[in-house]
Amino acid sequence: MTRAITYPQSYIKKCFNVWYLGGRPSFPGRVREIIPDYDGHKPSKIQIRRWMMDGAWDEWADEMDAKVEIQVSDALIDKKAQMLIKHQEDAKVLAEKALDYLKVDGFDSSSAAVNAYFKATEEQRKTAGFSDLLERLDKMTNNEVEREIIDRLNRAADNDQIIDTDVIVEELSSGVNDEETESQE
Repeated sequence: MTRAITYPQSYIKKCFNVWYLGGRPSFPGRVREIIPDYDGHKPSKIQIRRWMMDGAWDEWADEMDAKVEIQVSDALIDKKAQMLIKHQEDAKVLAEKALDYLKVDGFDSSSAAVNAYFKATEEQRKTAGFSDLLERLDKMTNNEVEREIIDRLNRAADNDQIIDTDVIVEELSSGVNDEETESQE
């Protein structure tokens, strides 16, 4: 005769973790294959199905997946912002070296130095605006970002305009809103 085993919550949580990290298999038989033993025993498929239903494993896992998405997005934004900050710093160094060269040797001695200077200052301008935008977007909620995008798309569509992303980046990074822009026109 088989005796009933009472599994502790810590074991059930461990089973959930293994199930989640194991790709969330939907069949209790597959779950039973991948979970660890407890005191030399494994729960039945019926018990596993009960845990999955009563514990709302799918809903719980969906919530965890959403949190993972946010963390991955935040990490990507941070990585991109750091990359742009590095590009900006490198462009500044290059611009300073090109300018020093131009001060000593003059404009006629190296067109490459002139070209490097202007490219470097243009890169500084671009990356400064974009890294500021990324930092600002990182502080906004998803709803605020979505609302901002939808508002801009709707205004452009209402006015039969083509969206110039450089203008949007400059406006967002400088904090200029549409009312200020309209009052300046």
